[in-house]
Amino acid sequence: MMVLLVGVGASIGAMLRYGITNLSNQFLTNRFPAGTLIINLVGSLVLGILTGLNLTSPMLVLLGTGTMGGFTTFSTYNFELIKLIKNQKISLFMIYLLASYLIGGLMALLGLVIGRQLGA
Repeated sequence: MMVLLVGVGASIGAMLRYGITNLSNQFLTNRFPAGTLIINLVGSLVLGILTGLNLTSPMLVLLGTGTMGGFTTFSTYNFELIKLIKNQKISLFMIYLLASYLIGGLMALLGLVIGRQLGA
């Protein structure tokens, strides 16, 4: 049962990631991987919220492990970092690296606070 929930959630997350990436590529410059940054920051926020809520184990597996696991992407993030280095865009590399970890961590913390408030 849990494996099925992970699979369903991952499918939903991957489709959301695909849609947001394509949408961001239409409206934002391709020089900076804004789509992946947005996805990972939103994913951090949502994972924080899910952690703060009192969800049942199946719901947490569906939404957290499945949906957010399929939505966020560490491999694409690292690939885009390497592309920035390869193209000698060191300042964009640093901005992307720091924004992902610093803002991502803050978004997860904010999400935890929101989740606890919603679950109270």
